[in-house]
Amino acid sequence: MWEKFIELSSKYPLDTLSHAASLLPVLIGLTFLNQLRPAARLMVLLVGLFFLKDSVALYHSLRSESNLYLYNLQSFVEIGVVGAAYAVVSPVSIKKVIISSAIACLVVNVIFYSSLELSPGNLTVARLFMLAVVLMYLTRITNQVIVRNIMTHDLFWFSAGLLVYIAGTFFIFLFGHYLFEETTSLDTFNLYWNIQQVIYIIFCVISAVGLWMSRFERVKPLPAL
Repeated sequence: MWEKFIELSSKYPLDTLSHAASLLPVLIGLTFLNQLRPAARLMVLLVGLFFLKDSVALYHSLRSESNLYLYNLQSFVEIGVVGAAYAVVSPVSIKKVIISSAIACLVVNVIFYSSLELSPGNLTVARLFMLAVVLMYLTRITNQVIVRNIMTHDLFWFSAGLLVYIAGTFFIFLFGHYLFEETTSLDTFNLYWNIQQVIYIIFCVISAVGLWMSRFERVKPLPAL
């Protein structure tokens, strides 16, 4: 199995790098965990779960088993954790909207879920939900001037990273059936898959910067109502 790991790592170096990239925000987050707000801790949890997913996916690959179901399951995690991260920093009225929308998206995701193949429905629903929540939050903090220094605000960096992640992977996973068809050339698959991996690495770097900078954050109290 070790020989196969070396073979896969040399054949798909970006996969290995993106897997390791998850550790960057996780290690920074764990180091300064006591200084992080609940939303930032949820960011650490999200990337940690991404790392766990990639680890299980690697295990399946080493055993020559399908791991596509993990990407469908990841969409549930994205909806739940991202929704929770933005809900805890939102006033009650917006929090209710986020929670109800998350529940609706999770129900829809159950309908789209497949354990045998990649489900574009699962991945599209998750990205549309995250996009809506992120844009709602950025609009709110901009209009209400809640954040004194946006460069040290954890969710600003996380939101920026998510926007890159969502925009970069939306169309790739929307046409997931095509990419994973046997008729798709290996060069085409590798091109789009590597783009997705690079985008994820960028997301991890941005999230790590946000967690590092958030130690210096000083914000006005967020409205409770």
